[in-house]
Order: sequence, then C-alpha cells, then structure tokens
Amino acid sequence: MRRAIADGELRLHYQPVVQLGTGQVHHLEALVRWRRADGGMVQPNEFIPIAEQNALVRPLTLWVLREALRQAAKWRDAGLPHHVAVNLSPLVVNDHRLAADISRIIRETAASPDWLTLEITEGALLTDPGGVGEALNVLHQTGASLAIDDFGTGYSSLSRLRGLPVEQLKIDRSFTQDMDTNEDDALFAQSIIQLGHHRHLQVVAEGVETDAARDMLVGMGCDLAQGFVIAAPMSAEDIEIWLQEPQAVAS
Repeated sequence: MRRAIADGELRLHYQPVVQLGTGQVHHLEALVRWRRADGGMVQPNEFIPIAEQNALVRPLTLWVLREALRQAAKWRDAGLPHHVAVNLSPLVVNDHRLAADISRIIRETAASPDWLTLEITEGALLTDPGGVGEALNVLHQTGASLAIDDFGTGYSSLSRLRGLPVEQLKIDRSFTQDMDTNEDDALFAQSIIQLGHHRHLQVVAEGVETDAARDMLVGMGCDLAQGFVIAAPMSAEDIEIWLQEPQAVAS
C-alpha cells in the first residue's frame, strides 16, 4: 500500500450525490481505486482491509483527503460543484491526530472546511459509542460536515445520534437497491427518512439503481440520492465532462 501511494497507483473516482426532485448536484463522494503497474485492478474490499490490518489506514486516509481537496479546489476555480465526501475507516476515527491532520490538509490545499463531508459508518458508532461520539465532536470543530454511512445495517437507534454533530444519514444500499420490488425494504427506507427528518437530519439514499426506486424516494421526501441510475463513479476527468452536461446542475 505504501508503494502504491508512492508510485501513484491509487486514483480517486467520484460519484455524484444529487438532490431528489431537482437533480441538482449536491456533492461528490470520493472513492479510492487501485490500478497496479501491470494494469490489474485491486478492489477496495481487498486492499482496504489490508490497509487496516497493517497500520496503513492513516496514510491512505490522508492521501484521499489531500487528493480530494486538491481536486475540489480545481473544480471551485472552474466554477463546478466542489463539495466532496470522504469515508473514514473506524480505525482512524478515534486517532487523536486526525482533526489536526484535516485542518492542515485544508490549509495546504487552499480549500475550505465547508467543502468537506466526513462519512463514518453506523458500525463504528455502535462499536464504541462514547469514544466515537467524542471523536465526532472534535472532528466537527474542523468545520467539516459529518454523515453516518450505511445506516440501518447495525440496527441502531436514532436516539444514539442525540447530541452528536451529525447532519446526514445515508440509508444503506441493501434497503434501496430492491425497494421497488421489496415492500419491507421500502417501509424500512421510509421509516429512516421520517425519523431522520424528525431529528432535523438530511437523508441520503445510496445504491439507487432504478427509476422506480428514485421515484419512490421522491414520494417519500428523501433529500438526496446516489447510485447507478444517476451516475456511476467516474474519474476526475470524466466527472468534469458529466458535470457540464445538461443533466448535471450545480446546487
């Protein structure tokens, strides 16, 4: 992994997150990809666990943050949407150095903290509610927004979010990708949307793959969505082209 970072084998792809109903681009989620020198692809579900097991998750996270914010600054200068979201591994959330690292990277890239959303999985919150809650309060002081990713998979209660500086809930894709044919999934998604709004949280549906599912989410009042029905993850170059096409409207 260190060699991959040093040799420039890692790339970021970006997937748009749009406002349901208007289609306006709200932000772009940064997703790391690894193409080896021989051209072969290493999937994230292969190399991220390796990074976590070998104390490499911190350098990987810092690389992603730096690259995403560098790109965001370029998009800002070009007049394009430039708010980016970055996923944080549960292993790095409690790292006491992380908030200072983020603030330093924001300065170094001439970015602004309000361009950045940090995504933390529901599983991380369940593993150590007290420790993660304290860490989130510290991270919030950087000026970045906070989101709970993969919500619903850990059977968590929204009451656990009370007092935390979280602004978004992301409904896990396991409840959205078949919701147009699975009534239980649709009811579960609707309950998260309603409860999230009761807590004054913005709700994002990830893994939206059909027009029918998107239409259902609009009817449920879901705020934002991402998924293949909108756009697949793309390279920075391809996303720039996509952002300038008629279907992409900056928020």
